[in-house]
Amino acid sequence: MSSADGKIVPWYRQGWPWFLILLPATVVVACFFTLYLAIRHQDSLVRDDYYKEGLAINRDLARAQYAREHAIAGVLSFDAATLAVELQLDNALPTTPGLRLEILHPTDQARDQVLTLLRAGDNIFSGKAAASLDGKFHLLLEPARGEAHLWRLRGTLVADVS
Repeated sequence: MSSADGKIVPWYRQGWPWFLILLPATVVVACFFTLYLAIRHQDSLVRDDYYKEGLAINRDLARAQYAREHAIAGVLSFDAATLAVELQLDNALPTTPGLRLEILHPTDQARDQVLTLLRAGDNIFSGKAAASLDGKFHLLLEPARGEAHLWRLRGTLVADVS
């Protein structure tokens, strides 16, 4: 190319070659940044025993059916100030001294918690969370270990601590 006065301008003083070089260069930088993120932050969403969990789906469906047939239901409340968790059941569970509550974060396994809720009254079970529950969590409620695992309840908790 030549300038207005007729002199030939070298390519590195032109704007268009640098613009055309800049496009693939940004893609290369973005690829290296994505590679860095993939190596630095490993994915924790897939469980190691996913095949066994897939086989256990029918057992879980039977446990949920048992809970529906026996009208096992309740309301869970969470106090953000004291981290207290309280479960008020609709129907009494006469032989259950404690319940196991799994609080599972959808994307961050580090925020998962497992609580043991102890009987605090006729249909009331209470426990204490290890950390604040802010955001959306999946809940799994079942009898505590050592008892017959006949039923299981699933639910969702959406907590806004702010």
